[in-house]
Amino acid sequence: MIAGQTISLHDIEHRILCPIWNNPRIHYALNCASIGCPDLLPDVFFSSSFVPTLNLFHLSLFQNLL
Repeated sequence: MIAGQTISLHDIEHRILCPIWNNPRIHYALNCASIGCPDLLPDVFFSSSFVPTLNLFHLSLFQNLL
């Protein structure tokens, strides 16, 4: 609950983060973690390194598919 409103993880991803970052890779960086997806990062994201971190997730996704 944020400011008296119930907000789901879906809301955070699709209504808040995706519009800000405008990058579909947000999904597997935040919550995918299913078979065939990259493992979740055991650390926090920083705005200064967010895009390079997404690039690493993107590469690891394709490495898992090979």
